[in-house]
Amino acid sequence: MKYYVYARSAMQFPDAIIAQVKKCMQYANEKGFLIEEVFIDDGFSGLDDDRPGYKKLLKTALNGDTIIVASAGSLTRDFAKVSELGNRYSLVLLDKIAL
Repeated sequence: MKYYVYARSAMQFPDAIIAQVKKCMQYANEKGFLIEEVFIDDGFSGLDDDRPGYKKLLKTALNGDTIIVASAGSLTRDFAKVSELGNRYSLVLLDKIAL
């Protein structure tokens, strides 16, 4: 099993991306997870699946791999898609767990 981090912001706002990545990496470090790669989409809507970082993540991660995101909305705004992705990957949605 491999571990990945994904961060996205609809507005080109590097501070938001940095905060998301930092939160995800902190969680991974606390759990002893070695992050293979961090995928970022800065300035892309979560309604659009045609995002370079998102597409690369889906090509890279295999069934059962873990994807850590700050929130489901960072991954996609299509919550049916979140469920679909949760069937393929182990999703860690940090806004849904107590840290």
